[in-house]
Order: sequence, then C-alpha cells, then structure tokens
Amino acid sequence: YQRRVRGLMPDVYMPPAERALPSEKINLTDETVELQELQDMEQGDKMEPTGPTSRQQTAAFLFLVLVQGAHVLAFRLSMSGGTYAYNTGSAVLITEVVKFIMSAGFEFGASRCVGLEMPDLRLVGTYLVLAICYALNNQLTFTLLKHLEPGHFMVGKAFAPMFVASVQWVILNKQLNKLQLVSVVLTISGLCSALGGSASKHAGGGGNDSAAAFALLFLSCTITAATSVVNAEVLQKGNTSMHVQNMILYFWGSIANLIIAFSQDSDLGFFEGMDNVPVMFVLLSQSFLGIAITAALKYGGAMVKTIAASVQSCVLLVFDWTIFGVVFNLQSFGGVVTVLCTSFMYLNIANHMPTDDMQQGCPEAAYTGMRWSCGVVMGVASVLSLVYVVFFV
Repeated sequence: YQRRVRGLMPDVYMPPAERALPSEKINLTDETVELQELQDMEQGDKMEPTGPTSRQQTAAFLFLVLVQGAHVLAFRLSMSGGTYAYNTGSAVLITEVVKFIMSAGFEFGASRCVGLEMPDLRLVGTYLVLAICYALNNQLTFTLLKHLEPGHFMVGKAFAPMFVASVQWVILNKQLNKLQLVSVVLTISGLCSALGGSASKHAGGGGNDSAAAFALLFLSCTITAATSVVNAEVLQKGNTSMHVQNMILYFWGSIANLIIAFSQDSDLGFFEGMDNVPVMFVLLSQSFLGIAITAALKYGGAMVKTIAASVQSCVLLVFDWTIFGVVFNLQSFGGVVTVLCTSFMYLNIANHMPTDDMQQGCPEAAYTGMRWSCGVVMGVASVLSLVYVVFFV
C-alpha cells in the first residue's frame, strides 16, 4: 500500500526509515490522500499573496481622493480673475524638486538596513519618457483651464476611465470583467450627470478656440491614460523600490520642467506671486499629490487611480457649490450618488471578481485585429489633434 501511494515499483529498494509512514496516514483511503493534498495546496496559496491587499488598495484610494481634492481646491483658489498670478512653469519645477527630495528621504530612511538599489538603464529610459509626457501634460492642463469652459473641461475629463480601460487593453492586453465594465460606464454617466449643470451654466462662447481646446482635451486624456497605465505596470512588475522609481521620475521631471520654465515667454519672475497662502498650499499639495498618485498606481493600478479622480470630482462639487457658486441641483445630486456607489462596487466587489476572457471563442487574428484597431484609432486621433493645434490654430 505504501509503494502504491508513493508510485514505486515493487523492485525498488526502500530503506526502513523511508519505508515507514506515520500511523495516522497508513489507514487513509485514496480519496482522503487527495483531499489532504488539495488542502495543503490551498494553505500554500494563502501563505503567498499575489498582489496588494484590499486594505492597501482602499487606503491608497482614500489618500489620493483626499490629497487630490485639496490640491484642486487650492488650485482654483489661487486663480485671480481666471488667470494665474504666478509663474506656472516655475511652480511645477519647484514641486518636482520637492517631490524628488521627499522620495530621496523615504528611500534613504528605508535603505539603512538593506542598502541603496541601483536601477537598470531600461527603467531610467522609461521614466525619462514618462517625465516628458507628464511635463507636457501639465502645460496642457494649464492651457485648457484658460481656454476651455470649466464645465466642458470637467465633463471631458469624466471619460478618463474609458480612456484608461482602452489603453491598458491595447498596450498590455489587460481586460476588465463584466462588472468592472458596467462600473466604468456608470461612473462616466454619473460624472456627466453631476457635472452637467456646470457645463450648461458655462456653455456658449469659445468660438474658434473651442475646437482647438477640445482637440487638446482629447490629447490630454490620451496622454494621462497612457502614462498611468505604463507607470502602474512598471511600479507593480518592477523589482526596484517605489521610492527609487519616484526619484528617477522626479529627477527627469525636474530637468524637463526646468527647460519649460526658462523657455516660456512670461512677464512674471521665477518666484513672483508665490508669497500668498493659496499658492503656497498649491505647491505643498502638488508635492504630496505625486506621492499619493504613485501609491495608488502601485497598490491599486491605473483604473483605481482614475476612479479616485472621479470620486474627487464629485466631492469637490459640494465645495464648488458653496465657494464658487456652481450649480448643484437634483441632477447633480443623482450623479454624485451614482459615482460614489459605483466606485464602492468597483473597489469592493468587481475588483475581486475573475476577469472574463474576451478571447475565448474568438479567433486569435480577429481578437488581435480588434486590439490594434482600437490602438490605431486612438493614435491617429491624437496625432490629428496635435497637428490641428500646432499648424491650424
């Protein structure tokens, strides 16, 4: 019986020490042995977690909502008459330097026992490209806030979850399950409903600038989605610590924004207009925002980071209503409730369900063709938007 359980041939010699089995296992039936093996496998799976825990995702999500909400509120308070009374290029440069110093402090504090890590050149090159994209996208945001109606800007940004879902499917072949897809659609619908009052209030006007602004808005959403997806993948799959990756990103970001700051034709000095409380709070919140976004990307992924931004937009509607007089009616209230409930459903239910295999039952060539067709459409639309803004505006 012992040889049959172990799969041994009768002529194989077994030492006495190996021949004996514990007395409690000698009388086990084949079914009991198989059941015990399955239980051992399940216990092994429980001992080796494969990703961030639900508590880590929720903590990163709430931290990002809090920091990003405070930053956007301070950002709006720092505007005077629809314009910025300070040099935006130098402001972004200062925050990049502060974020680099913060990340270096975190890394040096954590490396006292294990030593400093040396990243590879491929990681450095990846973050160079990401830093350039982030720097350009920051300038796009400043331009959009000046030339696009606030309601249109917010409604346009409401489609960010769809952009992220499309980009991560095209680049990484990451699929969402059915409940996640429903959550994305409901989030977009809820945001459009919540922000619809503001858009209708500020509608009208724009003229020739409106077409260029909407082209820039599409380009900005595409860049945001691509950088979020790539950065989340590098943070989650890489072997380098999060703080070292932040140091590389903010080092390149400081250089990119240094070039932008000194290439801008601005009448404002480098530190001009930064001696008031709202602007100082913008710089402080922007510095912490970078750390919060990195944590959300590492522990939650690009979709969780985007859902957090949607929740933050809805929460800020209350402050916009009380401080800036933005319309907040029953339609807005229904949209806010939809986004909050959908975000809870995505984080606590849909995010823990298995992913549906879209490729099952579909020929591989057709599936690959759909992916690349989606990528080509988004790429061509982004290039055309950029060409229109550069050469025809």
